[in-house]
Amino acid sequence: MELEKAEKIIAVGALGGSGTRAVAQILIESGVYLGDNLNESNDNLVFTTLFKNVEWYIGASEADVMRRMLILAKYMRRERFSIADFREFVRATRTNPFLDGGFRLYFRLLRKLLPSPKRARPSVWGWKEPNSQMFVDHIKTFFPKIRYIHVIRNGLDMAFSKNLQQLKNWGYLYDIHVDGKETETELAVKQLEFWIKSSEKVIIEGKKLFNENFYLLNHTKFCTNPVVEVEELLEFLNLDVPKNIRESLFKIPVVPASFERYKNYDINTFSEDQIRLVKSFGFDI
Repeated sequence: MELEKAEKIIAVGALGGSGTRAVAQILIESGVYLGDNLNESNDNLVFTTLFKNVEWYIGASEADVMRRMLILAKYMRRERFSIADFREFVRATRTNPFLDGGFRLYFRLLRKLLPSPKRARPSVWGWKEPNSQMFVDHIKTFFPKIRYIHVIRNGLDMAFSKNLQQLKNWGYLYDIHVDGKETETELAVKQLEFWIKSSEKVIIEGKKLFNENFYLLNHTKFCTNPVVEVEELLEFLNLDVPKNIRESLFKIPVVPASFERYKNYDINTFSEDQIRLVKSFGFDI
């Protein structure tokens, strides 16, 4: 287990498409270092490289996962890599089907092999990557004092999302399988079932593992009542943000065009139990 020093670490996870980009932007503008290799959604591609790989995950031992958690920590803390760290990271890059193995990342990795006395270690750092929700137990084991934010969006909206990557990658963990022959309706039912089961698991585990360091962010409330929700988020993170910056943060959450898109579909295709469970997570139908 990696021992944490005087630092604050934050992780953000969700089902992909839940609106985590805005949360990450709030963290960045509040002074939280989320990494130097982000995509347009503010996903930390270092985490993606190391962990968004189902084939690796299926064969990985607990030690293998912890090894990659150490590499993530070293990268984010701007610590020097060992040759073994570098090789494992390159292997992760080459075997990850969701990456193109860009040379810019390799260049950054090469620099990690050299001493960098001018690169100060961040005191408040973390990452946003939706697939973090699949690793909450490992994250807690490696980072005992980490604060974990789970973003949850209305399951009916998520059912009709075009972002089905987690369903296709991790659905098997909940005995939900996609073979590519599904109709749009069948995919929506499977996506909703994945949302229900993965959300239940994360919330139960999160409250048990993280205790007061687990934060469930309701996307609907976040977008429709941003002042209250942003204030509560900053309080949870114990971030001292100047008033002028704080006020600018209130403008980041916005109601997306896809808000309540489920109203454009026939939700009678879902079971009564599925609808009941969506409501139980705090969403009005």
